[in-house]
Amino acid sequence: MVSGVSRIGMQLASPQIAKPKVDIGHQLGTTQPEAGKPKVAKPKAAPKRKTQDDECPMYKVILLGDNEYEQSHVVTQITKLIPSISKEEGIRIFVEAQMTGSSVIIVCTEEHAEHYVQQLKRQQIYAKMEKDE
Repeated sequence: MVSGVSRIGMQLASPQIAKPKVDIGHQLGTTQPEAGKPKVAKPKAAPKRKTQDDECPMYKVILLGDNEYEQSHVVTQITKLIPSISKEEGIRIFVEAQMTGSSVIIVCTEEHAEHYVQQLKRQQIYAKMEKDE
């Protein structure tokens, strides 16, 4: 009977769990594992996620130079309409447009570019949009 109890006790004991073949807790900074240790699995780089802006064509909003412009009016309207443009940047854009005939104000999506061109036109400031290459 003693042997029967020990046999039942053996059946109820949990089985041994095998050691993993990959050392999970190993630090990633080392280049080669030490001799006798298993190789460490290297994490794969995550795939780059595509955003809507990655696939949207971008457009340049271009200020056209005109001798009739008043600098204060043009700079005020550009900075009011496009908050990312500072006053100093607005002055630079205005001067470049007057000297060369045109200056890129901003590069953005088609919908935004159309909106900016329309709003500038309402203020008697001439701009056009072109597809960015």
